Amino acid sequence: MTADIHIADQRYRVNLNQGVDLSIGFDAKKGPLAWGVGHMQVNPVVYGDWVGLVREGASVNFCDVLVNPHGQGTHTECVGHISKSHDSVQNYLTRYWFPALLYTADVVNGVVDLSGLPLPDNDWSYQAIIIRSRPNTTDKRSRVYSGQNPPHFNPDVLRQLSNMGVAHFLTDLPSVDPEEDGGALAAHKAFFLDSKGEKRLERTITELIYAPNDLKDGRYILNLQIAPLTMDAVPSRPVVYAV
Repeated sequence: MTADIHIADQRYRVNLNQGVDLSIGFDAKKGPLAWGVGHMQVNPVVYGDWVGLVREGASVNFCDVLVNPHGQGTHTECVGHISKSHDSVQNYLTRYWFPALLYTADVVNGVVDLSGLPLPDNDWSYQAIIIRSRPNTTDKRSRVYSGQNPPHFNPDVLRQLSNMGVAHFLTDLPSVDPEEDGGALAAHKAFFLDSKGEKRLERTITELIYAPNDLKDGRYILNLQIAPLTMDAVPSRPVVYAV
């Protein structure tokens, strides 16, 4: 199945059967971990002698799930992550398809170097930026980041991108900010807030993705899918399509 997508005065053809899923799913036994949390928990509901597992004699599997979106897999967050009002990404992400750019960057002194990043222009005015950091090894799918001080981003770069209209920032790291920064969250605030400190409600940050090495840098159409949960951050599935 193919689609013709019009962006500005250009038309692009996209094969909707060839999307690449950038998400790392949530699992009770495997997956990346950050911020000192363990894997998600799946526990059967118990009513007296009844246990919600087929192997325990129930007719269905019926379980509760305990998930921490920030620390266990690919998730998308909004300004509610840093606001007293604890806004929900569900309220603000109301469009799901965006012109996007995938860019691979080196890490220099603990900071992801975006000095060579092409900025959105009339040729490709992308609304989403997907950053793949080097080295890009498959252990990102299962790495324990807690206590490892993983790389982070320069707040000035995120501020510049947000000011230029980039609404969605995606990274394979657990956060755009340092693991320990005294609660400053400078990069989050640079992207989510304008110069007056007002919320940019349409902005999202997606963390803990994985972009495989055979996916070339360049232009894509992003379909950003999120779980329908009323939270500041929710499990998500970003899927990209070559144009």
